[in-house]
Amino acid sequence: MSGKTFFSLAALALPPVVLSLAAHHIIAAETARGREIGRAYLQARADAAAAEIRRTKNLSLPTEDGAPKHICAIAAPGGKWLGAPLPDDGRCRGTAALSPEFPGHSVQVCWAGTRNPGLARKQRLRRVEFSVYAVCLTAFMAAALALTRALVKTGRELRRQRRDVEIFSHRLKTPITSISLCAELAMSGRIDRERRLECAETIVAEARKLDEIVGEVLQTLGKTRNG
Repeated sequence: MSGKTFFSLAALALPPVVLSLAAHHIIAAETARGREIGRAYLQARADAAAAEIRRTKNLSLPTEDGAPKHICAIAAPGGKWLGAPLPDDGRCRGTAALSPEFPGHSVQVCWAGTRNPGLARKQRLRRVEFSVYAVCLTAFMAAALALTRALVKTGRELRRQRRDVEIFSHRLKTPITSISLCAELAMSGRIDRERRLECAETIVAEARKLDEIVGEVLQTLGKTRNG
């Protein structure tokens, strides 16, 4: 790979790479922001439930109407639970202590269901990120393919031009050699007048051939320039 080709590919790869990194940074920041919002929501629900329990001095959770977005539970000392325990699957929780009214007890809140909103949102953002990666990769591959085709076409054109030059060079050498030999014979003085006339005719004929070849070369150059 030549240096020019390498820098061309690098220039093609730079925009997709920058766009991918920017998308990753934005999505990572948005994911972290969503996680913080979710934690703040759960903590607010735990604080509200704990405040209600401390106010009523009743060690039971307040009831909610409709399908809740979250699950509340009371953790007792010794790793016990009052009521059903929360799922132990590492999901985000909000925790609020119930002391001094109920020492060692705490209210814990987590998302309801098997897929919490934070995880679902993170998965959606991941799909967006992968889509951006796919688009960038497709754009780079298409640009690289176009560049490769252009380089192949340029190489093919250069080989054709080199072949044409070799053909014209060979065609030029033949009349030049004939003209040179005839001129040397005519100048040597070792041939008669008839042979000198024949050499002169040969020189004129070969000169015409040269003129035709030069005309063809100029015509070819003109087509190449216009094309």
